[in-house]
Amino acid sequence: MPTINQLSAVDQINDGDQFPLYSPNAGDARKASFTTVKESLAGDFASLADLAAQTGAGLVGTSDGTTVQQELNALDSGKASLAALAASSGSSLVGFLQSGTGATARTAQSKLRDVVSVKDFGAVGNGVANDTAAIAAADVYARSIGAELYFPAGTYMVSQLVLYTNSNWVGDGRDATIIKQIVGSNTDLLYGVNSNACWGVTTPTDFAVGFTLRNLTLDGNRSGGNTAGSGLAAFVARPIMENVFIKNCAEHGMRTEYVDAAFGGIDTWAMEGHFSNVRIDTVGKHGWWNNGPHDSVDVNTIVIDASQSAANTYSGFYFGDRSNGRHVAAHAWTRSTSVRAKAALEILSGTAGHDFVGGCNFEGGYTANVIVAGTLCNFDPSTRYYAAWNGLNVLLTGPGCTLNTIMGKLTDPGAGRPACIGLQIGSAVGDFVAFNLIDIFCSTQESTNIAWNANNTGGNNQVRVKAYNTTTATYTGTIPASDEVILLISNSAGKQRINNKLQTTSLAIGSSASATWTFNHPFEVNPTVHWAPRAPSGALPDGIWISSIGTTSVTIYNSNAQTLTLDLAAFA
Repeated sequence: MPTINQLSAVDQINDGDQFPLYSPNAGDARKASFTTVKESLAGDFASLADLAAQTGAGLVGTSDGTTVQQELNALDSGKASLAALAASSGSSLVGFLQSGTGATARTAQSKLRDVVSVKDFGAVGNGVANDTAAIAAADVYARSIGAELYFPAGTYMVSQLVLYTNSNWVGDGRDATIIKQIVGSNTDLLYGVNSNACWGVTTPTDFAVGFTLRNLTLDGNRSGGNTAGSGLAAFVARPIMENVFIKNCAEHGMRTEYVDAAFGGIDTWAMEGHFSNVRIDTVGKHGWWNNGPHDSVDVNTIVIDASQSAANTYSGFYFGDRSNGRHVAAHAWTRSTSVRAKAALEILSGTAGHDFVGGCNFEGGYTANVIVAGTLCNFDPSTRYYAAWNGLNVLLTGPGCTLNTIMGKLTDPGAGRPACIGLQIGSAVGDFVAFNLIDIFCSTQESTNIAWNANNTGGNNQVRVKAYNTTTATYTGTIPASDEVILLISNSAGKQRINNKLQTTSLAIGSSASATWTFNHPFEVNPTVHWAPRAPSGALPDGIWISSIGTTSVTIYNSNAQTLTLDLAAFA
């Protein structure tokens, strides 16, 4: 009997072909046709047609005992549809994981809610749509969760927006995010809640304590036709303003105020505002009317073209009696073609405690560049005063202008403008300018370097002036006897040193005669007088003595038989 390897191979099996079989039940060998085998197996295998049908996936198994159809159903039940993703809750179906060790998975919705945008509440920012209501609604929500309110780049047209405690607004940058007032609004663009009821009162209530404005431009639309309203008007404690541009306002660029008061459990001493990189440009009245909060700090605050509604009426910086603070690199000026501001800086009577440091510049004022009527204000040596428009650089005036320190450099007036007075002490009847320290350098103050006005009833000022002049300018007025004055002046007449507390002269006295020296500047008390004979040389046989002395003169008697020339010094 041939083995299997000796049998002939066939390429095709026909239904009539036979297969050998062994039946363990019968215990013997048998045979079966190919047709019989096919029919026997048909119930146990899916046909290709069955697999290709819609239910075919249910006929295919997986390694974990399920069918392919069951696995597909499970995937389908966890898959978000496009419609679901497009719905308002769609971001909750998308995951997010920050890079970095320890990051925790959360939804895209949770991530996006880290920022509250005004556009989430319907603001458009296209320079046309009225976004007032949308921004107000967004601020209500942002404050409720303690979040910043984000203004994407754009121009948001509004009538007025109210700032509350914890209104914290941030934009994409000055001139990128613009809040612009709708023409005809004629009110303050940004308004601190309840401010109108708080201006000037001693027990204010319900005002904002702590708001923040960053990276924004405020446009009052004065050029568009608005005739009233400031860029920002807020009775507020602890405000923060950084990188804010305020422009084109009918009234003030900023008006701020605060007086210590407690309400609703708020700390009584809730002062201390912070202002950094604030620029105010082209406003009808004061650039910054600052009446608080006290103990504030501003850095690089710039005012350009204040008082555009009325010449010589309003000032760039206008500081009232509720204000004080530190001012670093402040600068106020007026364009040469613009309406003149009264002063670059005006400090009102009763105002105390302003410090100007770090290169402050004041220029272009009409009445004066700087007007100081307050007390305890300090200007450091880096301060510059220049381009005075009508002949006066610095004016100390008022009934209580005391204990100030005025230092810095006073230079040329505006091109083609009148010759300038460097610093003037007193101006109006009743002025009391006293106990001030003045240490300044004057250049080309050709009207005079320093002027004492007869209306001033004060004194005890300590004055030191170094000056360079192209004319014979020195000083004008009468130096008060109580002032201590040193003037070091180089002008067209040469060098002059004036010291009212140390005066010198040469005096000729005839034989057995008296001579009187009248002091150039009266002393406050009788001075001590020393002398030394200049001529003749040699010892004098007889005496020389003071026969009388007062605060305005000294008389000396020469008992010698020859005429003497004495070098005299009087000091007190």
